[in-house]
Amino acid sequence: MSLALFGGSFDPPHRGHLQSAQELLAELHCEQLALLPAAHSPLKSGHFSHPHDRLKMLELALQECGDSRGQLTLDSRELHRSGRSYTIDTLREVRAEIGDRRPLYWVMGSDSASGLDQWKEWPRLLKYSHLVVIDRAEQPLACSSTIEAWLDSHRCYKLAQLQASPAGYVYHCRLSQLAVSSTTLREKIVNGAPLTGWLSKRVADYIETHSLYR
Repeated sequence: MSLALFGGSFDPPHRGHLQSAQELLAELHCEQLALLPAAHSPLKSGHFSHPHDRLKMLELALQECGDSRGQLTLDSRELHRSGRSYTIDTLREVRAEIGDRRPLYWVMGSDSASGLDQWKEWPRLLKYSHLVVIDRAEQPLACSSTIEAWLDSHRCYKLAQLQASPAGYVYHCRLSQLAVSSTTLREKIVNGAPLTGWLSKRVADYIETHSLYR
């Protein structure tokens, strides 16, 4: 039973996040995908809403996921951990919980993969999980030669090979992308622009009720 971890700020969570999560379930043929909000990313100056609000918005967003709702879950461990949110620490924790044999995938965008050499203990990530890189046409992989060589040396082209191992491979996939970002949505909220189609109604109502991103 494979598990995928989809980390991010989710500030706010939008339909693009949920669409990607649902497509990843189908692409990877995994039984469970956990959305994992970061408390304090080492590569970002901070977040625009409180961790409690981001977690609540994700809970509300998942209520509108239809048939895949049972396969999509929340993992709030990084919100309850003090200090910075390091992926390597999370992967060590999760691997200790699920055992050595279960396939584990860490999902990242090509923009994050491009800066992988800034991550804590990045060469050890594959000891605990596979890395699934979402290739984005608008943000092609642009990494150092060291990272490019490392990714290529561990690249897996066949899903069956990926599924047969608990960790150790890099797998690239291409998903359909909605033209939306959390940054753009925060700007729309500040300017009072309509959010129809970008956020679930429950999330939009929560933002309005709690005057977030004003």
